Amino acid sequence: LSIGAPRGHARAAFTLLDPAYPAAHLAAVIAITQPAAWLQVAPVSADSPAPAVASWLNLSQPLSQPLLQALSQGGCPALLPFAGQRARVHPVGPADLALLSFTSGSSGVPKAVEGVHGALTHFFPWVAQQFGLSSQDRFAMLSGLAHDPLQRDMFNALWFGATLCIPHPDQFSPRALASWMQAQHISAVNLTPAMLQILCTDAIPLPQLQHAFLIGDVLTRSDVAQLQAIAPAARVVSYYGATETQRAFGYHIIEA
Repeated sequence: LSIGAPRGHARAAFTLLDPAYPAAHLAAVIAITQPAAWLQVAPVSADSPAPAVASWLNLSQPLSQPLLQALSQGGCPALLPFAGQRARVHPVGPADLALLSFTSGSSGVPKAVEGVHGALTHFFPWVAQQFGLSSQDRFAMLSGLAHDPLQRDMFNALWFGATLCIPHPDQFSPRALASWMQAQHISAVNLTPAMLQILCTDAIPLPQLQHAFLIGDVLTRSDVAQLQAIAPAARVVSYYGATETQRAFGYHIIEA
């Protein structure tokens, strides 16, 4: 997915599968999306200099039952090395499908939400103009792989050509997360109020944090006050949106 670029698109919509999700959920997502291919990136240790290794699997239509069975049992299909061949260039319009996001499935079955290129290419230039984000910023990727806020975490940095910092899963404890953000000089972050509370637990100062975008739940004045105490330079923005809105369709800048 080449966001914002007039050329270079593969015209291939995608969805993300998080291995932390239950196998039954992943199998349901695969059954709904009926993908034409599977791309998998092997995990890399923080201490390893080796690059991530990608593998792929062409999937027949309709989707083969052996794959669904393997997923439902927590297994993984046999994959082949990904050659990284350059995709053919296709024109892409604002109404063309870019990705499928999924609701939590609280009703029993996850529901797919179509994301189109128009909403993505509209949102990021607006963020840049409205809040002054740039290639000099350092973003933190704190969302789960299959959670739609990941699109803000990841594509913000890609759009601006900025640095995207990804913490190890072990760093999502209160002191570890704040210490990691401090060490990485994070200047922009997307948070839920619950993640904000974790971040502020030990009151570790974050003087370089300039932008904090909150979404996903009720944001209280006490939560904002805790953040402003450890990050006095941060502009706090409360977004309003849902999976169905792709990014956000309302915001409020909270003054100190």
